[in-house]
Amino acid sequence: MSLADMPTGEQLQRFLLELGCKVNPTWVPSLPGNLKLVKWRRRVKADFNEDLGMFVPLEDEQIRDENHILIYLTAKEFTDIALPLTASRLPAHVQKMKSAFPTPPMAKKPTKLIYLIEGLQTLIRKHKNLQNRAYQNRVLSHLPSAPNAPGASAALSAGDDTSINEDDVEDALLDLQITHNCLVHHTSSPVETAEWITIFTGDISTIPYKHSRTHLDTSFCADVGQVKPGLGKRDTYRKMLQEITRITPGISAAITKEYPDVRRLVRAIERGGGEVLAGIENSSTRNGLQSSRTVGVACSRRIAGVFLGRDPSGVDV
Repeated sequence: MSLADMPTGEQLQRFLLELGCKVNPTWVPSLPGNLKLVKWRRRVKADFNEDLGMFVPLEDEQIRDENHILIYLTAKEFTDIALPLTASRLPAHVQKMKSAFPTPPMAKKPTKLIYLIEGLQTLIRKHKNLQNRAYQNRVLSHLPSAPNAPGASAALSAGDDTSINEDDVEDALLDLQITHNCLVHHTSSPVETAEWITIFTGDISTIPYKHSRTHLDTSFCADVGQVKPGLGKRDTYRKMLQEITRITPGISAAITKEYPDVRRLVRAIERGGGEVLAGIENSSTRNGLQSSRTVGVACSRRIAGVFLGRDPSGVDV
């Protein structure tokens, strides 16, 4: 059964269609065995020219393979492949995937395998509970009050799977990530699996644009969400001052009250020197409580150094 024929695949197709992706549920040629894979292809209308620092349009639209392959495994399928470690079935599985999907012609990096494993943590917890129950039964079987308590084998036979060693599972996961350079992600339900494949699709779609941004002069800019934006001009002004070392919300509020905008603040520093801000009343603490403190001389000099300093190695911000 392919991934497209499973409930996970049906949910995934709905998610991808909402993103505007074109979904092809069939493989040509068909996949051998019970492999459940996801492969991405991209419609390319322009290539990034590193010398020009810009995207150059192509004469004709091209469809290119991405160098990412996702392998979907249930917990049972993964443990059957990975355990026991001495069988070496997992390395053989990885090599089989890499041989079946070599690096695409236009790709700059080798094929990256993503192993998405569903329900592994749940399976491990289940076997932990069985082992704990087996230990309790072994203890109870030696007590006079419980002569007929079931033994360890009876407790472990409550599940259909053989006993799983958590350390061996962790070793197999580490082997995937470190030795074979694969990405491993865990999910707990079919819906979560479909959601994460959709997230991977969105991330992979932005790779060329992230690559192009590293070649621009604006590559130092922070991504969205790393710097808190202000709710308005005054709030942005306060948050800007708080980015300076040891400038608390209370100090920034006191300064913005005395000098409502950056232009007035800079003019005051130019006219009065680096200590012009010393003595401004810091009427409240960060918790909004009343305070009799004032802005100190060192703090004033630090702010003046940020706005008027010429030292490129300054670390006050």
